Amino acid sequence: MNYDPNTGQPIYNGNQQPVQPQQQGGTNGFAIAGLIVSIFVSALVGLILSIIGLSKAKTLNNGKGLAIAGIVISIIKMVLAVVIVIACWGLILGLFGIVSSYEEYCTNPATVCSTAVGDYAECKYKDGTTTYTFTCPKNLIEKRTTEPTTKTTKTTKTTKVNPTVAQEFNITDTENTYYANKFYLQNYNLYAVPTSAGKKYVNTGSTVNGVACAEIVKNVTAVFIVEGGQSGMQHVIIVDGLGQAYRIVNTDSDTESFAFDFVKIPNAKPISKVYSLLVPDAIGMFYLNTSNQLVPTGDGYLEIDKKNGYYENKIGSDVYKVEVTNKDNSYVYFNVYKNSAKIAENAKIQYNDGMATYDEVDGIYIAMCSGNKFGVDCN
Repeated sequence: MNYDPNTGQPIYNGNQQPVQPQQQGGTNGFAIAGLIVSIFVSALVGLILSIIGLSKAKTLNNGKGLAIAGIVISIIKMVLAVVIVIACWGLILGLFGIVSSYEEYCTNPATVCSTAVGDYAECKYKDGTTTYTFTCPKNLIEKRTTEPTTKTTKTTKTTKVNPTVAQEFNITDTENTYYANKFYLQNYNLYAVPTSAGKKYVNTGSTVNGVACAEIVKNVTAVFIVEGGQSGMQHVIIVDGLGQAYRIVNTDSDTESFAFDFVKIPNAKPISKVYSLLVPDAIGMFYLNTSNQLVPTGDGYLEIDKKNGYYENKIGSDVYKVEVTNKDNSYVYFNVYKNSAKIAENAKIQYNDGMATYDEVDGIYIAMCSGNKFGVDCN
């Protein structure tokens, strides 16, 4: 490039352009601050500062790498924060679930507890093949602050039971072999007096009414000896403090579990009474809840207790009502209501389908099928 000797200014010719030196700015403070803040203080503030620093880097020609590093670190920290919040929320919900079910596990008859030391006892709960061990407060294990009220039927007065007085329950059937033929309920604990068949399974380390016996279940509020089936077999049904019903394994013909174990009865909660009725060809066990509704304990049928006048069934959250409308020489006809809405009209069951006559039986089972079909209409 040529310069004017008089003025010292450049002389332009052709396509020549004046060459200007690149502008060099000062330190990019936003980029530096964004990186530091994103690492040690706040990811959000660091992200904002780093973005400003990246914008300034274009004019200052300085700090671009620092600004990008600050942005990346801020985004990573923010993503990690979201993950941690989600994980913590799941933990909170889990802990809430544990706390909300804590009382149920500590009072459940399936939970077996050692003798309390001070105010706590070690307890075990078996779920399938897994056994859980935990600690329960003595007041939950024994939960005796209020005497339980036992409902029976509409024609039976509500009675209060003194938990300190032992109630005796006897197996009267002599045709079948049982692990125990006598049971005591005292202080909400169930004791068994083992037979020769049952002595090899339990130790008689307790005494009730002067009789050597074995404590087998805690937190039992009610016991029922109920006949069921065709062989005259008597079953021991217990109800825990939450109203859930269980069957005690009291005979080797019960292959579901081991001696003196207890098997949870599905759908049977809250139960106030268990009793037997004559049904077609056998004796049936009927479960009544605290609202005087029958509770079918198997899938696929409704129940009628003609003898006591119970025609409502509680299945899960639904209430089914059976209304007998007519009968002839072959069939009994009935309507079915689900939660007060009629879902079947003039459905029918057949006399010769295991039933001599409608008038000769106390309890009736009605088949339930898909599509709101019942009884013979299922075929």
